[in-house]
Amino acid sequence: MSLTINNPFDTRIAITYASKARLLQGLIKLRQRFRLNNNQLTIIQPGERLPSRKLEGESEDVAVNMLTAHVKYTLFGLGLGMAVAISLILFGPAIFSSHPIFTIIGFISPSLFLGAFWGGLRSLKPERDPINQAAVAASMANEWTLIVETSKGDISKDAITSEIEDTDFLDVVS
Repeated sequence: MSLTINNPFDTRIAITYASKARLLQGLIKLRQRFRLNNNQLTIIQPGERLPSRKLEGESEDVAVNMLTAHVKYTLFGLGLGMAVAISLILFGPAIFSSHPIFTIIGFISPSLFLGAFWGGLRSLKPERDPINQAAVAASMANEWTLIVETSKGDISKDAITSEIEDTDFLDVVS
């Protein structure tokens, strides 16, 4: 039994069990204590052929999420670059106020790029990777994985971890 990763950005927790009976024991305990819905729980079976569909969902949702993140952070970068440029034109050294167009272009261009770059990083969700890798590795090792989504309810990772301590789990990744 071990607690492997504590990632504050991922809202999921993955609990690995050696058998289906032990997984069901942990599942019943969590459902009784927290009243979890089926959409908050995902079970990855040993040797599952396509665990990525259960772990990440449909690709259309990912595409919409990526586009939304890119647009949102690019517009944020545009606004930030414009605010910095205008404040330098109005209150900064004379070099900025003597060439306002170049100042605006000079601050908007990199801030647009950095906003789009940050949107790409956020939409790829690298914080979800450790749990996905742990679930796939457990499936390949003939182990069962229960993934609990904590963002869909008023449940903390610590509460789930403390509740399952007396079940016979192999590993917890959060």
